[in-house]
Amino acid sequence: MERSIQISLAAFLLFIVLENVIGTITGPSLIFYIESVGGSNEDYGLTTSSVCLGMTLMMFYFGKWVDSNGNKYQAPLRFAFILGIIGSIIYFVASILPTGFWGVNAILVGRFVQGMGAAGKTLAKSWIATAIPYEQQKTVFAALSMISIVGQAIGPLMNTLVAEIHMEIPITSSYSISLNPYNSVGLLVAFNEVLLWVIIALFLQDPPPKKEKSLSSATGEDEPATEAGMYDILNAMTHFDIFFPLVQRFVTIANFVLYGVAVSPVAAHMLNWSPVEISKLSAVQSVFSFV
Repeated sequence: MERSIQISLAAFLLFIVLENVIGTITGPSLIFYIESVGGSNEDYGLTTSSVCLGMTLMMFYFGKWVDSNGNKYQAPLRFAFILGIIGSIIYFVASILPTGFWGVNAILVGRFVQGMGAAGKTLAKSWIATAIPYEQQKTVFAALSMISIVGQAIGPLMNTLVAEIHMEIPITSSYSISLNPYNSVGLLVAFNEVLLWVIIALFLQDPPPKKEKSLSSATGEDEPATEAGMYDILNAMTHFDIFFPLVQRFVTIANFVLYGVAVSPVAAHMLNWSPVEISKLSAVQSVFSFV
């Protein structure tokens, strides 16, 4: 494996750790933030769904972008980070808007835009699939899964620090913005997006071009490779070997998301847990996943 690819892979490993650390801060505090601006459990459910909706709408776009620009990743990832920064700022601004409709919907919009940006970050797997030799990909994907668990385990420590954030930021002589453990998450996520942007811009190298094997016709001339269309993709999904893993993954993710969404409000309302305690539960879960 080339040294430039090793450095890029190390950048992606750090990328995964930071993303999971931030995820363990955002998830447990979301229900508390929504309630602090006058929202309800229903608003929490809609906000959580908006993230998935944003990812779903943009994932195809990011994939098509990479396919059409010669397998270059810097520009799509840059755009993903910009979306993440914008969404995080909107998320933070919700705390200074009037409570109720404006505050709740600002959080929803912020999370939706963050989801759009998160769709671009899934390009990490695409990069691995094109940059890492096939025989080494299983090892790399296993390392990514293990390193993500490390990020989740760090979450409780970060949440403990975030829980201590209580300050006033003076804007004018008569007006200041309060920072608390809930709205400060938006600024932390924005800072994380900037940090990831710098890491990827400095260390990520695009995959080396692959040598294409041409097909020789009966006359000895090269035939152009054909590109699969939407019909070919849909037709491939009718095969059991492809369709069954897709359904299996869909069910697994659906159950995991259901669990993840339900944990925070249940722990907050029935057990009176704080975001710190909820993140500790996630850390315990990550330890069992690691084992």
